Amino acid sequence: MPSSLLTPTSFLFVRNAGLDVSTALNQLNRSLEAYIDNSGVAENIYENHLARFLKPWET
Repeated sequence: MPSSLLTPTSFLFVRNAGLDVSTALNQLNRSLEAYIDNSGVAENIYENHLARFLKPWET
């Protein structure tokens, strides 16, 4: 999986493009789902990566 999808830099790029946090995370989610659908990556790996990405913004 391209690591650039899971970095705070990617999050900030989307945020600076004029999107709110919810929209940015929804777009990230769709991007990851599309990558997984096309690559056959196990769903639990996807969930682990997404959880690591979201953790800093949960509090």
